[in-house]
Amino acid sequence: MEPLERALTANRVEVERELRKAEKELEVLRSRERALEISIARARHLLGLEEPSVPEAQAGPVATGHMPLHDALLRVLRDNDNRPMTARELADEVNARQLYRKADGSPVDIGQIHARVHNYDRLFIREGGRIRLKDAELQTHDPTLLAEFDAAMLEVYDAAMREVGYSARRFLYMTRRRGGHEAARHLLAKPGVSEGFGRLAEARKLQLTMEYQVLRPKFAALFSDEERGVARRRLIDHGLSGKSLPS
Repeated sequence: MEPLERALTANRVEVERELRKAEKELEVLRSRERALEISIARARHLLGLEEPSVPEAQAGPVATGHMPLHDALLRVLRDNDNRPMTARELADEVNARQLYRKADGSPVDIGQIHARVHNYDRLFIREGGRIRLKDAELQTHDPTLLAEFDAAMLEVYDAAMREVGYSARRFLYMTRRRGGHEAARHLLAKPGVSEGFGRLAEARKLQLTMEYQVLRPKFAALFSDEERGVARRRLIDHGLSGKSLPS
């Protein structure tokens, strides 16, 4: 046996111990980094500042612009005290403020506005040819509670990786870009369950899912009864007993 190989073999236990320590420390640092990114993004959003670009390795394919189109519509309507606006008025303001651009760099058109309002009917309501936010979307939430839910959503990502070896990159990107609260509401509005939920269900670790976090009593104020009902049904339908739900 070569001297180098003997040295490596002799120190294997110590190397493995130090490796585990280093990996754990790196995991903590990454979790902290993700939490800070979300806090920074929310602060920039509240101050109306341009959001920093997201590295391609983290972001994945998205249309150009500073935010998703429905978020741009939310901002415009809130900034206008939720005055009902036509699709043309919304498109003109989104384009004037450069809140969103299509993938080819062209400005948003009224067809896109109508399509996004239709797809996000949980957020918007039409009244006589004009569009406004549903009253529930005007509710404000405790920033500390939102930050705590952000951390809970990051733990969902970490748990999926740690427990079942699943890297939910889309989930992580959505949480970073939209914030944990809006990401969870978006996922609850979609039919079916995510792939990550399915993997955790197969491993009988439903307590680690986003849906379980939504049902925790401390986060009740962040979600409607309908949204919590969706989370509850998903968990029960996939094998979690009623007595095992958060209480």
